[in-house]
Formats: sequence, C-alpha cells, structure tokens
Amino acid sequence: MKLNYKEVYKDILDGQVTPDKLSEYLIYLAGEYSYWTDQYTELLVEKPPIWNELRRTAKSDTSCERTYMATERGVKETKLKYRLKALEKLMSAIKSSLRVQEVDRYNN
Repeated sequence: MKLNYKEVYKDILDGQVTPDKLSEYLIYLAGEYSYWTDQYTELLVEKPPIWNELRRTAKSDTSCERTYMATERGVKETKLKYRLKALEKLMSAIKSSLRVQEVDRYNN
C-alpha cells in the first residue's frame, strides 16, 4: 500500500488505529521527513547567491526577502517549510498516541 501523509492524517482523525499501524505510519513519516528535509536543505543552500543578486536592487533586506519569497523558489521554500512542520506535528501526535496506548495496556 502506497501511503501519503494526508491519508495518514485522515486515517488517524477517523478513529481507532492499532499500535502496529501507528508504528508503520511513524516509520513512513520519518522517511518522508528525511526526504523533504533534504529538498528544503537544497533550496536553502542555493538561496544566498540568488538573494544577494536581488539585494542589489532592493531597498532593504525585508524588501529583498519579499521579492525572493514571491519567486518560484521562494514559494517552494515556504511550501516545504510548512510540509515539514505538518510532518513534525503528525509524528509527534503518533508518538503521543503510542505512549498513551502503551500506558493503557500496562494499566489494564
């Protein structure tokens, strides 16, 4: 079964997910996080020369940053930043759920 993080999110919101399934999701999401972090890093590494070129005509750093963020690369950077944040939150929620289920299992 091919997963994507939005399907994982929907599945978790829909109800009871077994610890085995949560563990499977966590492993998948960790892989996704690693892949997208690599993509984000590539963008950040390539940003300084582009930003410096834009800064020559910009009146301020803020203006330059806005100009950069309006470019295709800037939009991609923003999307990746928030995708990573969503993955982090989803992984954290899964870990919390696994801990709660583990405590419940030992208490019952």
